[in-house]
Amino acid sequence: MTTKSEYLAIIRTGINAVSHSSDSTAMSPFGEACYNDNSIPELLDALKLRAADKTDCRTWEITPTQWRSGIVEALEERAFDFEESNGLT
Repeated sequence: MTTKSEYLAIIRTGINAVSHSSDSTAMSPFGEACYNDNSIPELLDALKLRAADKTDCRTWEITPTQWRSGIVEALEERAFDFEESNGLT
């Protein structure tokens, strides 16, 4: 569950809450793995890196841009989860 402080940290980066549950906004497989397997602090730290994780890119067969987009998707969904569970949507 996303805490208020984690939610605020996401929002401070300029990332908005987005639900990726519909087909038109579905998360990429990498984004879904980020959502399921990483904490919010881990995802935020990853965004601070100057370059994408080469191992992730090779393993997932994605570009650095897709790597960053997947992390953003996961954070958008986490922010949406917080808003939904706190009656903000």
